[in-house]
Amino acid sequence: TLCHIFQLLHNIIEFILVVVVPIVAAFLFAWGGFVWLSSMGNPSRIKQGQQILLAAVVGILIVYSAWLFINLFLTSLGVVTFSGTGTWWKFDCEIVLPPANLTLEASPQNIISGENATLMWQLTTPASSCTASGAWSGNKNPAGGTETVSPPAGAHTYELSCVRSSGTETVSATLNVQAPVAAPGNVFVTSQEYIGNLGGRAGADAKCQDRARSKGFAGIWLAWISTSGNNAGDRIPNWPFTDFRGQTIASNKTDLLDGTLSSPIQYDESGNFRNTFVWTGTLANGTAVSFPPSLFCLDWTSDSSGNAGLGGVSEETNSTWTNNGDAACHNESALYCFLTP
Repeated sequence: TLCHIFQLLHNIIEFILVVVVPIVAAFLFAWGGFVWLSSMGNPSRIKQGQQILLAAVVGILIVYSAWLFINLFLTSLGVVTFSGTGTWWKFDCEIVLPPANLTLEASPQNIISGENATLMWQLTTPASSCTASGAWSGNKNPAGGTETVSPPAGAHTYELSCVRSSGTETVSATLNVQAPVAAPGNVFVTSQEYIGNLGGRAGADAKCQDRARSKGFAGIWLAWISTSGNNAGDRIPNWPFTDFRGQTIASNKTDLLDGTLSSPIQYDESGNFRNTFVWTGTLANGTAVSFPPSLFCLDWTSDSSGNAGLGGVSEETNSTWTNNGDAACHNESALYCFLTP
């Protein structure tokens, strides 16, 4: 870029100023001083020495003044910034990296042993060959593809190297497999927060499942999320609800939907306390909010600041646990997750 051309020229000038000019100046001062001191009273020799010294001083002033002027000019253009007398001017050239030609993803990234995950690799330009290593092996489709894996408990790193005429590119993806354990409760609030585009209700469920699987919790975990045609309360089982510290949230489904909780849903999948805003789209009785009809972030597919989603507060036990106003969909909020049979 033009910025990098300026930077190259600046580096050359800085080398001249820092290395060349001091050496030349020292030589001129030494020469001028020698001529003056060895003049033996000869007026022409004295004048010659003085002229050499004066020329050296004037030359230094001209060179460094020009350097100062150029840096101030580049600063006015926004090419460089003044960073203090320690480093003076600093170039801030933005380096735009080319998009990755090869990607490899594990979906989901967290599972429990016995479950499957899908490895998907994509290439923007075809390769001549692709070879797997790490937790898998063999030759893979150089045009891209998917593969289902079900490894034992542990962290597994899958690597893929693809060869093109421009060289070899290698990427990796990690899949975490937990041994199944019993969850200490059946309701939690997620430790992670998400924008209003959850990928629909299915995407919200997948996020709850991922958080549960990251701790090895078995079972199906669903998000407390309503959409324009579905009520969150309709998908919740009728059994006692407890948090991850063993405290009773509600004695049954009717108790859960009566507008008051026995304890707030304030602990995440690790049992850590959280006081945060939570996406719900749901009233205290478990039904979808009906007015205005847009308080679902467009059925949880929008991350626009012009759309909004209803939510609650995880530390509350009254109706505001699920209905505490709305937030713009570009904001990040947590999710309530319920275990189902």
